[in-house]
Amino acid sequence: MTLAGSHFGVTSHRIGSRNLDWALAGPFGLRDHFVMVQPNDARTHLVAVGMEVEAAVHHWNVALGGEIRTNLSSAVTPSGGIALGVGTSSSRLRIWQPEERKPFLKMTQNFGGDSVVDVGLHGHPDGFYQLQSSSDLEEWEAMGEVAMDGQSDINLPLLGANSFSSPFIYFRAEEVMDPEFADIVDVEWNGNEGDYQFQVTVRSPDSGCDQYADWWEMMSDSGELLYRRVLLHSHVTEQPFRRSGGPVSLEPDQSVIIRAHMNQSGYGGQVFYGSVASGFVPGLLPAGFGRRLASLPPLPESCAF
Repeated sequence: MTLAGSHFGVTSHRIGSRNLDWALAGPFGLRDHFVMVQPNDARTHLVAVGMEVEAAVHHWNVALGGEIRTNLSSAVTPSGGIALGVGTSSSRLRIWQPEERKPFLKMTQNFGGDSVVDVGLHGHPDGFYQLQSSSDLEEWEAMGEVAMDGQSDINLPLLGANSFSSPFIYFRAEEVMDPEFADIVDVEWNGNEGDYQFQVTVRSPDSGCDQYADWWEMMSDSGELLYRRVLLHSHVTEQPFRRSGGPVSLEPDQSVIIRAHMNQSGYGGQVFYGSVASGFVPGLLPAGFGRRLASLPPLPESCAF
């Protein structure tokens, strides 16, 4: 037997274990070329090593977001590609899909009814996706839409996670060719306690008065309407657009959610949440969260153009 090649800094098993379950061979991320995928010595990254001209070559590595805790697993996708999955010490199941433009989201657990769950999306840059959730992998509920904005890997907090009835929630995303919801993409503010002015940037698929973002609003994390800025016309040629609103009476550390509404499709896009003291970051809401607010005043009386 002759040694064909070697590569240091990777491992196929925990020291002392007889089960070599931390390595898989396959065309992971490459066409017609097999590589061996295994964790690095620190068990924090997956590393792909292949043979090239009688030498072992490092092809790629990805961060696990924690230390490996399970064996590596793979599955053939409907299109014939191979997906790769592994569990980590951060209680996450990381799943990588082949390059098929259709993303998959990592499974997470709603620990103790927490109100925020972090969801990681691996998709196609510059694509729009509709988030869907399921407790049994059979019935899927449509949730909000999100844009990748030139990235292929993003993390978004999912707010109101304690509204899920099952402790285990699975997520996936379907690519959306024509977005129908409005996204909050930036939030700025100024003023003093109890008297703040907000400048909110909205991205929406406006086409005229038949389809446009007709307001942005601020609500408490329990779903109470705190402020609404009604928009008087569509913004077909001004995307994204920024509109100010206020005054808003808030405590500096009061947590709020800022979202936009479409006149036809309603709520369902990316929101921003946080406080004046801590700042605001993007997130998503479960389907139907705060839907009743759509009937509360103030409401648009007309659309200018």
